[in-house]
Amino acid sequence: MLSVLSNWIFMGLLCGASGFALLRGYHLVMNKLNPGSKEPAFGISHILMAGIVGTTLYAQIFSVFGRVNAEAFLVLAAASILYLVWQRKAVASYLTEKLKEFKETQEDAQKAAQEDAQTCDKVTKWLQTGAWGVFLLAVVAFACASCGQTKLIDTEWYHAQTIRWFEEYGCVKGVANIFYSLGFNNAQHYFDALFGMDWLYGQSMRGSGGFFGILMFGHGLFRLTGWRSHEKHLADALAIGEVTYSIIVTAFFTDPYVDTLPNVLVLFVLTEWFILLEKDCEDVREYGLYCLFALFAVVAKTSVAMIVLLAFYPVYLMLKQKKAKQIWVYLGMGFLLAVPYLITNFITTGYPVYLLASLGVLPVKWQVNPEVLRYSVDNMVAFARMPGATMEEALTCGLRWVPVWFQNESISHKLLYLGLVCLILIDLGIVIKHLVKREEVDMKYLFPRLCVYAGLVYWFFTIPQVKYCWAFLIAPVAMVPVYYWEQKEGKHPLWQKGMVLLGVLLCLMYCGFYSLRTLGYMKDALTYPVMQADYKQFDMGIAEKNGRQFYVREEGKDLTCGYYLFPYLENKDDLDSLVFEEDLGKGFYIEK
Repeated sequence: MLSVLSNWIFMGLLCGASGFALLRGYHLVMNKLNPGSKEPAFGISHILMAGIVGTTLYAQIFSVFGRVNAEAFLVLAAASILYLVWQRKAVASYLTEKLKEFKETQEDAQKAAQEDAQTCDKVTKWLQTGAWGVFLLAVVAFACASCGQTKLIDTEWYHAQTIRWFEEYGCVKGVANIFYSLGFNNAQHYFDALFGMDWLYGQSMRGSGGFFGILMFGHGLFRLTGWRSHEKHLADALAIGEVTYSIIVTAFFTDPYVDTLPNVLVLFVLTEWFILLEKDCEDVREYGLYCLFALFAVVAKTSVAMIVLLAFYPVYLMLKQKKAKQIWVYLGMGFLLAVPYLITNFITTGYPVYLLASLGVLPVKWQVNPEVLRYSVDNMVAFARMPGATMEEALTCGLRWVPVWFQNESISHKLLYLGLVCLILIDLGIVIKHLVKREEVDMKYLFPRLCVYAGLVYWFFTIPQVKYCWAFLIAPVAMVPVYYWEQKEGKHPLWQKGMVLLGVLLCLMYCGFYSLRTLGYMKDALTYPVMQADYKQFDMGIAEKNGRQFYVREEGKDLTCGYYLFPYLENKDDLDSLVFEEDLGKGFYIEK
């Protein structure tokens, strides 16, 4: 456990320095485009989120030129120290301002509690005074949940191998030719490799999921402590969703689980988006920053692709404010975020986006066979829809897979899906009713809800596994009941009370169930109080070519190779046609 906590300190320091630099650079560019405008305020969570983006991009770029290991970490650490020394006055000023804001918040909370003692209930007082204690307990609990043995099959199947490749060689040309799953270029694995730090701990660490989780927990918790001062509570409801999600994913903190980061980013963006709407903010710079975060969420995992639809709102504002030229600036920033992802994809697979074989327009010799790529995509879709059926049946049965898929889901997921359908149908029904009657619809609040619904539709018709879509599944439960509750003053109709009750029950169900599971996983801290459990060891066959050994799966055994059986070759028969040099970092290709 202590190794996990110490690694989080390294993550926090380097992400903090990187995020501070990126946000200052962002606002510097924006202030040049809007001379004399006031710089938007940003909090610690904004800095850390920006830092996660910055360090991941750095690791991606570094992987093109060398391995993401001690040298990558030390270069980043040295650059961060130099930047903080150079900008020490700005850093000191920011920290002083935040400390002042914290003291003022505490004083205001105590004053409000004294002046309004009759209506300030015990829960509110507890939130105002005990949030830091709760947060520290969560840090310990999440660290405990992070230190046990790995649990997910994907970790031993290809996630651990992917991280090992980055640590040993960096981004390797055509590496997906020895194992097609190595082409799933998840951005989080670069972050995992950067902070794996096997050179320091003696084993590669897996603490990133817990770090993202505690950041999400803190962002939601501290938003809720000020709920009495908020005129509207849509963002507060989403903050509850953030806390809920951070508890849900504690089960996966022991693994380099690649779906945490994109879902964390989506929930963070939606919460901050509604904070801006509730302030009637029309500052393009603030919305634009969250659109960049949303784009990076897509780079981290394409399953959340629909969140980028939010970008249409700042585009609308720029056109409305006659600042159309700034659109090109944001497009340029978005391009810079996407370029490392596209380049590393192309190096490892021969495709700028691995899942889209049609984009393989440059016929490089290390390009993965498009049939292999299509098979891998079809296999994921078929397994998500009908796990027990053949691929052909799952892909050609029309919508007949839907009842089979629903039946295979857990009871808690079924309840969540049914609740979501009810909430979304009520929401869309009311909107349609307003449009038919030609009544005004508040598009500022409707548009982000429609973006979330689009994300759900995209998820459902691609790979409908709950782990890919938690953010979009949680968001409507928070948004819809609270939105309609706030639209009506006084006595609320029964259907509104029903929506709020449904949302509360779903939230309590997931928080309660997963909190109990988290307590169960915390017992691992007793077994691993100092050092996190290492990756598991497996027995596998060995194949040789040109004096180089590859580990291969023996007939009848599971798809498990883990971290230490390296490198792993998926198909032993491919070895005859596989071309590589003695230095595996030079790359692979299949001889035609």
